[in-house]
Amino acid sequence: MFTAQPEHHINTQVNPHKPLPPLYGLDMMRAYHNTPLGELSPHVYAIAEQAFSSMRACQGDAAAADGGGNGGGATKQAILISGESGAGKTETAKAVMQYLTNRCGLGRTGSVCMSDIAAGHVAPIEQQVLESNPLLEAFGNAKTMRNNNSSRFGKWVEMFFDTRGKVLGGGGMVWVMLWVMG
Repeated sequence: MFTAQPEHHINTQVNPHKPLPPLYGLDMMRAYHNTPLGELSPHVYAIAEQAFSSMRACQGDAAAADGGGNGGGATKQAILISGESGAGKTETAKAVMQYLTNRCGLGRTGSVCMSDIAAGHVAPIEQQVLESNPLLEAFGNAKTMRNNNSSRFGKWVEMFFDTRGKVLGGGGMVWVMLWVMG
């Protein structure tokens, strides 16, 4: 279940605690490709598309301003995913990362990138970025009443793109979350 406030770029979703394949995957990614926020139903792909499109638009503005000499420069976007234990933060982060790593070929039927994605073959750097998430999940997880895999750590994940929107790489950072009892 999704709800949104497009004017504030806020998307709220509820974890159904079961897989819902029609809500995720290439068909849904294609639906949100190049679609302005708020035009379709609220979805995490809509937020990812907005961030990606804003990054690309600002890169284009920077390239035009400097005559295109530096390839558009760096333009940063952020997506904050928060919630209680078991709320679906990890699955949402995976969905965002999958959308962004696949974004290069969405809507370009017949292109090498699109056929590779459809066949389940992803360029090595995109695959490495996607495979980093389980590694980050492995730090400090423990079983709780609500979740068999609850994290005691916060995560910061970065993805880097070239001026064409292709993934160049990524990075991550993990830190312990401390609670002060008083």
